[in-house]
Amino acid sequence: MKVLVAEDDRILRKLICHQLKAAGFGLIETDNGKSALELARAETPDIIILDQIMPVMDGIETVKHIREDANLRHIRILMLSNLSSAEEELNARKEGVDDYLTKPIDRDEMIASIRRLSQ
Repeated sequence: MKVLVAEDDRILRKLICHQLKAAGFGLIETDNGKSALELARAETPDIIILDQIMPVMDGIETVKHIREDANLRHIRILMLSNLSSAEEELNARKEGVDDYLTKPIDRDEMIASIRRLSQ
């Protein structure tokens, strides 16, 4: 399974990628939503992990573009966020996010979410 990780915090992105690689996932990584959208179009990942707040194009805007693209709308999206309010999560889900985890990210919870989304 191929996972695209879009996280602007380089250290956190590397940690997430290390954890997912150890769990057997194939990886693509980037640091902003615009390049995540470009990579999704080029690589067609099975799951996209998006940080909600990123430079160039934030996670919500990226989700909107993915859901509008007939070739990408089937891809499952897990959003990571520092924003822990129910309102923020509800807004993300309304835009098409399939699952939502708040930071700090628990490795086991993240992997379980990815496996659930891939079913």
